[in-house]
Amino acid sequence: SKVDDQAQSLSMLLFSSWDYTINSQDAIKKQEKSTCSNFKDLLCELTSAQKHRTKKEKRILMALRALAWFIWAVLVGGAITAIVFIVRKSNSGTSSGFLNVYGPTIALTAINAAVPFLIQQLTLIGSYDIGRTEQYVTLSRVYVMRMISLLTFIITLINNSDNEGECPQLYWGQEFYKLIIISTITNCATL
Repeated sequence: SKVDDQAQSLSMLLFSSWDYTINSQDAIKKQEKSTCSNFKDLLCELTSAQKHRTKKEKRILMALRALAWFIWAVLVGGAITAIVFIVRKSNSGTSSGFLNVYGPTIALTAINAAVPFLIQQLTLIGSYDIGRTEQYVTLSRVYVMRMISLLTFIITLINNSDNEGECPQLYWGQEFYKLIIISTITNCATL
């Protein structure tokens, strides 16, 4: 029966989730968090299977999720616009000031640091029942946003590299090197 299946899945998770070969404190804490997360996901799945929504509630939920995806598209569009604007502005300038040299890489790094935080807040709008689904949606949104912003950066660099007397590949390599260094420093600082 359905109740027996639910009890079996809970007991199976309870009795088979611990690894008794773990010795380090750090690994024990990670295993505890993993087991708790798995229990939460399983409990959410079991309770959401019992939850029945009316048609009106389903429509409202779908509209909220569509709104969340629309907001995501606006955030990505804003990131693309900002990247294109900053790269073009830095390439059109004749001065070699700090912002002219490092502006595009700092902007892309700032966008890749700030926008994912906003994207995480979109799951509050969508109100997903299962935590795992919420994580997958958030990760896919963040991943696609970062890949689109990187692709925009690359395409804009290629289209706007009209420096006479300088090899375009050298210019692109310098920009990518700056991006890697600044992103690494930012990621290390935020950890």
